[in-house]
Amino acid sequence: MEIKPKINKLKIGILLNSFTIESWVYEIINNLLKENYISVDLVVLNDLAKPKQKINIKEKTNRFSKIKNDLNDNYLFYNYLKWDKNYYKEEIDAFEKKDSAKILENIETISVNPRRTKFSDFIEGEDLKTIQSKKLDVIIRFGFRILKGGIFNSAKYGVWSYHHDDNIEYRGGPGLFWEIYENNPKSGTILQILNEKLDDGKVIYRSISNTKNLSYHKNRNQNYWKTSTIILRRLKHLHLFGWEFIKNLETYNEKLIYNKGIYTFPNNKQALRLHYKLFIRNFKFNIRRHFFEEYWEIIFKTKNKKFKLQPEKGHWYADPFPIKNKDKIYLFFEDFNKKEGIGCISFAEIDRNNKVSKPKIALKENFHLSYPHVFEYEGCYYMIPESKENNSIRLYKAKEFPYKWDYVKTLMSDIKAVDSTILFHKNKVWLFTNIENHGASTWEELHIFHSNDIFEDWEPHPLNPVISNVCSSRPAGNLFTNKNNELFRPNQDCSITYGYATNISQITKLNELEYEEKIIHKIYPKELGNYKGTHTYNKIDDIEFYDAKKWLKNKNYNFIKLFKSIRAIYHHKPIRLYLKHLMKIFILGK
Repeated sequence: MEIKPKINKLKIGILLNSFTIESWVYEIINNLLKENYISVDLVVLNDLAKPKQKINIKEKTNRFSKIKNDLNDNYLFYNYLKWDKNYYKEEIDAFEKKDSAKILENIETISVNPRRTKFSDFIEGEDLKTIQSKKLDVIIRFGFRILKGGIFNSAKYGVWSYHHDDNIEYRGGPGLFWEIYENNPKSGTILQILNEKLDDGKVIYRSISNTKNLSYHKNRNQNYWKTSTIILRRLKHLHLFGWEFIKNLETYNEKLIYNKGIYTFPNNKQALRLHYKLFIRNFKFNIRRHFFEEYWEIIFKTKNKKFKLQPEKGHWYADPFPIKNKDKIYLFFEDFNKKEGIGCISFAEIDRNNKVSKPKIALKENFHLSYPHVFEYEGCYYMIPESKENNSIRLYKAKEFPYKWDYVKTLMSDIKAVDSTILFHKNKVWLFTNIENHGASTWEELHIFHSNDIFEDWEPHPLNPVISNVCSSRPAGNLFTNKNNELFRPNQDCSITYGYATNISQITKLNELEYEEKIIHKIYPKELGNYKGTHTYNKIDDIEFYDAKKWLKNKNYNFIKLFKSIRAIYHHKPIRLYLKHLMKIFILGK
């Protein structure tokens, strides 16, 4: 379906402190310049971007008062930042400095001298008139401090700005730090349209990731890089669907009551507590990694009983997908061989008395397979197993059901997709899948594609990713309907850990232009027994199928490897530097 854009071309202005910008910002600007529906018409540089150096009028000659003063500042936090970034190096550094002068050389640039108050910048006078004369659609803020005044009326659709925190829970700064300090499993980023009130802008995009709670640098780096894509998404939606689409967003119309205080940079006492917290977390993480191993098993329940599918020795089973054929239930599942470190697809037959036959291998490749989504189409059985390790979404057909399966075609290639699930709905074939891309893990972003036939090309949904939330995106089983023909989608909550819980969401809108769903029920692992996770739900007749995760003791543990791998042992370095600094003050007086 071809969409006729509501707005032909968007005129964009960019606010910068300097042409030297961080990599995540460079990525956004570079992509803006490539889009044919976007015209970057103006760059506004802040002439007063560099803050004046603080001058201490009253010198502190007393050593103890100087030590006390340092204990109340952010010295230890900034030492931690340097150590953390050096220790947890990332393949892509979202904060690497880049020179944007070259890519912006053909864009009109003006330098402005904002009027400054203690915290805010006011662009006024001729500078403001020049900006307003450009009749911009959107101004994107990557520079300046807190903006105030007429700049908010200088673009048709406002000034857009990132806040790298979820404003429901965190306001102030530093962004994405307090989630780690408080051990919050979720870290959010919002894109908002600014107004005069601080932290009260209209939210037009919210993305939720799981917190990387062992490293502030990792948490920031992944979130900044991932969310650098969201501004292009909303500009595309503005271009295609117009301002009414933005105004009707749920986030745009939300009314938030924020009862917490405004967060500030951590002082030295808080930084010391952070090191203690990181040490404990690292220690627990490594204990579990060395002395325990992940283990999944399959559970199915009737109205009166609960049954387990007992795995063979050296194997565990997950991702149960039942299908009925000639009054028999065949259960397909991931069969993970611990010795080989790879999964294949096996199946078992379940009789009327819920007795399970000995599992047999249905499909095996030289790469990992899981999530065997089996479905019937035009009288034949097909399977789409997860084949992310092969960078593809592959379709198989039953040559001799359920024993033999032949590869048919690759539905999509050069893609890191997981848990692909087919739905036949309103004369369309819909493909739901999570895609790892641009800093987003396979846990975080749901993409939808549609086609007229499973063998034809797939058209991406214009709202892709339709969900950017680690709590509810990744598929967790077949989509299904109830007696009222309402449509439901099982999905995973991976915020606390991978496959922590399963949601059942009701799909309220699904067509070629729209998608909406809402969570109506949550399945926690404790409901199934003493488990730590559950990430698949399927149902056939009156039988419900789940998988459940637990941790088993690892008999091959090694104490030497444990002590070598406890990363938190190195947290002494920034503390040692700090103590050295204090000793220098105490002994030398400086």
